[in-house]
Amino acid sequence: AAVWAAEGPQATLRYDEETGTVSGAKPWCSGAGLVDVALVSARCGEGSRLVCLRTDAPGILLQPQSWHATGMGGIPSGNVQFDRVHAEAVGPKGAYLARPGFWHGGAGIAACWYGAAVALASPLQRSPRVEGDPQAAALLGQVDMALQSSAALLRELAAWIDAMPAQPHQSDVIRVRSVVERSCVQVLDAVGRALGPAPMCLDPEHARRWADLT
Repeated sequence: AAVWAAEGPQATLRYDEETGTVSGAKPWCSGAGLVDVALVSARCGEGSRLVCLRTDAPGILLQPQSWHATGMGGIPSGNVQFDRVHAEAVGPKGAYLARPGFWHGGAGIAACWYGAAVALASPLQRSPRVEGDPQAAALLGQVDMALQSSAALLRELAAWIDAMPAQPHQSDVIRVRSVVERSCVQVLDAVGRALGPAPMCLDPEHARRWADLT
């Protein structure tokens, strides 16, 4: 199963309550062509609604060929077109975005960014260049400060969510995402300047992770 809830200019999907069908387009559908069932957000009146549908239902056109993210090449996330596809409403209107778990999940994405940044920093942490090159050592220091600050905020927020799961912690999640995003940018820049292009050219796993995180 997958959750397709991305919004934006390309998202025109609407749910017709009278017919119980969805029509329109939905971008960023991760796992398109790989999953059997999807939970999809669709506009309904003045708000939105989550619906459940089968991905092999009549009226669905998968367009995974529109997905060109190098780092995530194994996870097709292209557009999906819907033409009067039968769907079952899940919960009341607006429930998906209003639930506290929506924001908790946003923090989880930041934790994924952080994990990728830690892995990308590993070659610099292991590099013998650090001992003999003051600039590389200084860049490693910047990386360490950025990652440790992000880790501390992530642990703190995780404790708050565990202690108060009914609260969305929206402002705290936004803060964590902003700090982790800035840390990731610092890591990408510092590792690249300290080690040069060799890891991106010679280590395929590092190169894929680099493209993914970027």
